[in-house]
Amino acid sequence: TEGFISIRKRRLILESASGLFECDADGTLLKFYPAPDNILAEPRIRERYNYTTDYYNPHVRHLIIPSGVKSISAEFFRNGCVEEHIEFPDTLISIGEDAHGCAFANSYLPDVVIPDSVKNIGVFAFGGTHIDTLQLPSSLRSPYLRQFKDSHIGTLVIPSEWKDFVTIHEHHYTFNGL
Repeated sequence: TEGFISIRKRRLILESASGLFECDADGTLLKFYPAPDNILAEPRIRERYNYTTDYYNPHVRHLIIPSGVKSISAEFFRNGCVEEHIEFPDTLISIGEDAHGCAFANSYLPDVVIPDSVKNIGVFAFGGTHIDTLQLPSSLRSPYLRQFKDSHIGTLVIPSEWKDFVTIHEHHYTFNGL
């Protein structure tokens, strides 16, 4: 389901099982309004992670971003928690923006598969985030991984094309020449 919420501002509303998503006319995701049955009053995972109240920090069961979203704005889900499932659409091209791209910073995310359609991830987009499993796309134009600075990633799945550029140490990856 989709429709315009404000003709003057050209805000588009998209819907998924997770709730409503407000985008601008260019497909940039600006706000998320969780469905009532998707909101967690007190997530089980909260005890593992320290949240602040400086940003809107939803705690939801799942985050299914609908098709049609082309980019995710800075601070979109900062300090949030997704307990069960996160899904990005294959229309997504970028996550976060430049040095202020903390789209999912300081969040808790389960298994994250970034689709091959994503070309750019903003600096610190996932900074300080706990991610159970992260699968990176081969299409990423800036795979220097500052986007994940100070993050805890349980399992990292990298594209086979990157294997010649990665040195694996115990619990530490060094990306050489990317």
